[in-house]
Amino acid sequence: ACRLGWPAFVLPFVFAWSPGLLLIGKPLEVTLAIVFAIGGVWLGTAAISGYFLKALSPWRRWGAGLAAVLMLAPADHTIHFAGLALGLVIIGLEFRRKEAAA
Repeated sequence: ACRLGWPAFVLPFVFAWSPGLLLIGKPLEVTLAIVFAIGGVWLGTAAISGYFLKALSPWRRWGAGLAAVLMLAPADHTIHFAGLALGLVIIGLEFRRKEAAA
């Protein structure tokens, strides 16, 4: 239950760090905050559960976890975009591995 319920413990802190999630700010800031929060929770859950499209290797789990931390961290958007880039690499590798197995 904790593998999938961890956002309930983490997201209140993310709300405090990112006013954009409370729809406070410019539309671009709000949109970016929502995208980073959804991506961070999604990648964090994949890292904790160890499964995306198939079972994740330990290195991909660590990569997804690092991407989630970078996307949810209270930092500027440079760090968030680095997490997004790493997350997209992990997702791309997983889709490529799925296609190679099919």
